[in-house]
Amino acid sequence: MSAYQEVVEISYQQLLQFAGNMLLVKNRDGVKFWVMSEQAFHSLTAKQKKQLEKDGALIYAPLYTIEKNWRRQCTVYDGGSVWGRKLGRLYLIDERRET
Repeated sequence: MSAYQEVVEISYQQLLQFAGNMLLVKNRDGVKFWVMSEQAFHSLTAKQKKQLEKDGALIYAPLYTIEKNWRRQCTVYDGGSVWGRKLGRLYLIDERRET
């Protein structure tokens, strides 16, 4: 971990609300954004949001159906991220367009 990174602690309840499944992404202009589900966003405290906003704007989307089904199939410790899969797919689609 480099000196400029800050750990934002989350509670077990926030973990169950997918606060651990957020990604810091950067667009082509170098602007950074935190992407997360709406459920994760609403689980964060004002202090946590302020900490995250130091690195980028907070963006969220309603993913309740996906998260509900994921919870049935996996344990919280199983890992994986809806955003990682979605952004990975978007990246691949974007790469194909450029070729």
